[in-house]
This record gives sequence, C-alpha cells and structure tokens, in this order.
Amino acid sequence: MADYSELELVIQQAFNGSFLAHARRRLKEGDSITPIVSIALEPADPRFRDPRKCGALLCQALFSPIELRSEFIKARELSKERGLPLRIRLRIEPSAERLHGIAWETLTDPDTPFGTEEHALLGESKCVFSRYLFSRDFRLPKLRSQQGTNALVIAANPVGLNETFAPIAASAIIDVARDAMSPLKVHTLPTDQPATLNALANMMETHAVDILYLACHGSRSQGEAILWLEDEQGNAARVTGETFSHCIAGLEKPPTLVVLCSCLSAGSGSAESDALMAVGPLLASKGIPAVLAMQGNFLLNTAAKFMPTFFSQLKKHGEVDRAVAFARAEIINEPDWWMPVVFTRLDNARIWYPPGFGGDDKNQQAWDPIIDNLRDEKCTPILGSTLNEALFGSRRELARNWGETYGYPLDDHDLDDLPQVAQFLAVTRQGKFPQHEFYKSIYRFILKQHASEIPDQLRRLSDAQILEKLNSIISLVGKRFRQNNPDDPHRVLAGYPLPVYITTDPSDLLIDALREEGKTPKVRLFRWNHAAEVWDKNNEKRDGRATANKATVDAPIVLKLFGTLDVPGTLVMTEDHYFDHLAKASTSNVSLPSIVRSRLNDSALLFIGLQVDSWEFRVLFRSLLQLEGKDLRDDYQHFSVQLDPNSLLDAVSARRYIEKYLQTKASLRLYWGDTETFIRELNKNYRRPS
Repeated sequence: MADYSELELVIQQAFNGSFLAHARRRLKEGDSITPIVSIALEPADPRFRDPRKCGALLCQALFSPIELRSEFIKARELSKERGLPLRIRLRIEPSAERLHGIAWETLTDPDTPFGTEEHALLGESKCVFSRYLFSRDFRLPKLRSQQGTNALVIAANPVGLNETFAPIAASAIIDVARDAMSPLKVHTLPTDQPATLNALANMMETHAVDILYLACHGSRSQGEAILWLEDEQGNAARVTGETFSHCIAGLEKPPTLVVLCSCLSAGSGSAESDALMAVGPLLASKGIPAVLAMQGNFLLNTAAKFMPTFFSQLKKHGEVDRAVAFARAEIINEPDWWMPVVFTRLDNARIWYPPGFGGDDKNQQAWDPIIDNLRDEKCTPILGSTLNEALFGSRRELARNWGETYGYPLDDHDLDDLPQVAQFLAVTRQGKFPQHEFYKSIYRFILKQHASEIPDQLRRLSDAQILEKLNSIISLVGKRFRQNNPDDPHRVLAGYPLPVYITTDPSDLLIDALREEGKTPKVRLFRWNHAAEVWDKNNEKRDGRATANKATVDAPIVLKLFGTLDVPGTLVMTEDHYFDHLAKASTSNVSLPSIVRSRLNDSALLFIGLQVDSWEFRVLFRSLLQLEGKDLRDDYQHFSVQLDPNSLLDAVSARRYIEKYLQTKASLRLYWGDTETFIRELNKNYRRPS
C-alpha cells in the first residue's frame, strides 16, 4: 500500500454566513494544524457552474490565505522530496454542506497563475483527492476481505420521463461496467425485470454484493435529490435520495462501494444532473464506506475509458481515491474529466483489505507454528462472541438497540459498548435486568432471523420460559448451522485434537459440536461470583472431582469464562461484573480448574472471535498477564487474534497501535481479517499435507 504526503482541508460556515477554513498536515511526529482563517467564497456565483472557470475561482478562494497556501506547499514539497503521492482530503462540515454543489475536482494548481485551466491540480495520478465525511453520530462503515468480491450493475431507463431527460443507454452501460470489472463476478437483473428499488435490494441481499453500480437519471425537487428508477410496469418511479440511501445502508450486508452514474451517449441531458452526486453524502452518512458519484451526465465514451482503469486500480489496492486519480488521468482531455467525485468515510479510502498476518511470505510463516501447535496438542483456543453473530446478532447492535430503547443518556459513542449500556440498565432498573433482557433480545433475534428453524411450540414463550429454554433453542439452530457450513467455527475447532477449550460464549454451541465429533466434553465455569461458584462446584461434584479436573482429547474440558445460559446470574454483562471478574482472576487461585491454569501457562493460546477493543478481550488479556507461571508461554512463538477493521475508525493506524501494545505486553500476533475468513484459512492450512 502506498504511503502519502497528506493534507486535509476543512471548511465550515460561520454564524454570519461566511466561510472559514483550516488545514491539517499529517506527520508521523504529530499533526501540523493551521489557524482558522476566513475564505472569500460565494457559492451562488454563477461562474461556479462553469467548469472552465470554477477551478481557478476555488483556487483563489482556498489558497489566497497565506496560512493555507503555505501548508499546501509544504505538503507538496514533502511529496516530491520523498517520492510520495499527495493525498488531499476535502472535509466540508455539515454547516457548509451546500458547498458540495461546487465542482471542487476542477481545483487548479496554486503554483500556476490563477485562471490557468490546463493546470488542474487533479490532472495527474500522483494527486489523490476525496471529499471526506465525518460525524461523531455516524456508525462505522463495514469493510470486507478482498476475497470473492462481486458486483451488481443496474441501469434504469424508465418510460414516462419528460423530454429534459435523454434516454440512458442501459445495455451499453451494463456492457461497459461488466468489461471494466472483469474478472469480478458481475450480477445484473433479468432482462424482463424492471429496475425497481425492491428488485435492486433483493439482488443485493441474495448475492451479498460488494459493489453497486447504478446508472439512472436524477433530479431535484424542493432541494431534495430524486433518483428515477422503475416501477413494476417499467414506468418512472420517483425515489428520494433519503429513501434510497436508507434502503441500501439498511441491508444486512451493505455494499462497500456505490457507483452512481448517469451515462449518456451524447449531450448534457437534465439541467439537474448533479442530483446523483447529492446522494453520495447521504449514503456515506449512513455507513457506506465509499461512494463514487458523477456531478453531471457522464458521457458513455468517457466512462468506457474511465471505468476500466478505475476498477483495475481498485483491484490492486482497494483505495477508491487513488483508483480515481489514475482513472481521471486517462480522461483528462475529455470535457467531462472533472465529473467523478469520491465521498468516503475512511481516512485511507480503502474499502477492502487483504486478510492475513502480512505479506504472502510472512503470512505463511505465521501459519506454520499455529498449525504445528494444533497438531502437537499444544494449543488452547479462546473463543469470543463474534463467532456467534450470525445466530445471536452483534453485541454492538444489541447495545445500540438497548440504548435507543431505554434512553441511554451519556456519550453516543458508548451506545456500541454493551457493558456500559448494561451498567446503565442495572442501575436505573434492577441488577438482574440486563441479564434477563439479554435472553429476551437473543430470543427475538432468533425468531426474526431463523424463524423456519423454530417449532411452533417454541415461538410464543413467556419470559420465564425464555430463561429456561433459550439454551436449547440456540442448540437447535446451531445444529443446522453446522450441518450447512463445513467452515462453521465450532465444527472446525471441535475436530482438532485439543484437551482444553475456553469460551466467552454462555451457550452450548461448542459443547454440541464436540459431542457431534464423538467426544465427551466436561463443562466448567470461571468462579467469578457466587452463582458461578455454586454451579461449577455442583458440576464438579456430579462428574467426580478427579474426572472433572482431567482433560483429554476425547474428553476435553470446556471452560465458560463469562457464565452459562443455564443460570442467568452467572452471566458477565455490566462494567461492574467485568471489574469483579478481573478482581477474582487477580486474587484467587481456585477460580480456575488447575488443568486450565496449566494450559494457559504452558501452551500456545489461539484467540478466535475476540475483538481487541472489547471488554471481554481486555479483561481476559489482563487476567492472563497476572497468572503465575506465565513466563512458560515464552516457549511458544506467538499467539493469534483477529483484528476486524470494521470495529475501528482508522484501521491502519489502530493496527499499528494495537500491535505495539500487544507486543510490549506479550508475544501476541495480529491477524488482519474477520473471524469467518480466519477460520477458513486456519482449516485450509491445517488440512494441508505436512
């Protein structure tokens, strides 16, 4: 991935209607930030509607203040000195959002005389430009692994639009897009299927689309962006930008890139042709990582030159702004070269990532000791809650739902933090409320997402019955999951020769998978509170103390670290629970079975499905650091943990920080990717002939 000389230009509107700006230059030793200065910018000036004049006017407004010009010159000099591309992010604050209607992509180079059209700043691939959207209220965008990427191409050319809209060359657009994206898998609607919003959404759900390429007309009505799709009869269907963006972002797996285009064979078409571009910020605000939109009607011939270069570059590195820079250089002599606009929620504009530990060679070298430890029975897997998101749902989403339902009053950032929201509920209602609500929330999620798996007699349970039967309901659905998916994580891990498993999951999914492999697992609890201690002692007594504390490959011990669904009072839910759990781990030598303590000290630990910024991982990690005999783990080359970039605002910077922290505390190596990808790669490497 390329390194950059980075400059962020921030514009906001003052109370009196004027505009203010400052620049931030990102450096390894710290950011250089200019004072906020006034800029002379009047968006109503008709010259901004003329792309031949717009760039020079923008240059004069933006770089006349010496503070901004000086910071730009320093960023460019660093770029030339180190041979780096210059990455410019334009951040227009919500107070100044009307400035998005200006063609900033025509910005001319301040090193040339103002008004020199042929020296466009973005005229070469070494200058990377995007419109960066940021808000503390926005949710994190969802990235995906660069594996099996597929696209959906839709071209809407409805009947019944008035004469201001030139016909869209639908079949030609689809051909251009398909050729440009090759060899990605490209889906299209059946020829007899109208391009309705429902059809588009259904196709995206069915195929888990990564890239949506939509060609259609746009217009404006009372300041609102309108997309013209089709109804069931093929007639014009008016879809507001808000409705469209809500639909796309609301999909279970939203796309990582949306391309909005109105490709015409000739002419300028509608006078309101920048309406598609106005949908870009709406999509980004709802969590779509990147949007490529056209601020005008893009000529089909230009698209045929632009799109192949864009997608060719995108497949190499996944950085949308960088791919656009290369593609723009291909069309710089065309009259509509300035029309492509990049909106992104990501600092590096990267919409996917290569999974693994590093480069190809390093990646394989990292897998070898993991596989060796598994085969030698010297590995102890520690399983986290993200393994069960397909069945339980995300804990982040659960926290947000609770916060919105019960009026969580503190920082909006905390709405993604289940222990903090659970703590609020425990204080404002009663201590057992979060645990009981956890059961009911999971039950409702399963009924909604897996209704066909649930017998009629289990569909209308009372609250008391939910507490009693939820564990068996989860086991019922989990069995079908394992049957249908050879890479189900519990199915995969249960097949390895391991004497001890540790899980943060309170259900019996892992126990069920082990039994299906013909093993006889013994369940133990970490004795973090009285309820957990009573349950574990009873289990130990039932199995016989000697048997309960012996672990073999055929009769492994499964330690439930944060409680069991069999007893609600054992669940670790709130911040106070986690503090109590950590205190018990720090002060008690009998809270863990001795065989588990021995394995934690003298085996390679393989973390799977734990997010490094979660409470469960942080408490677990701190507990491990305090174990007596932990130096024995130095005999093993490394541990492993997934770092899912979807949980981080700036994944690249966060990875550097987390790796440094973990390597300082313990020899823990990070895997870059989601749990599903990690399990698939783990099993493939394990099955590889030794």
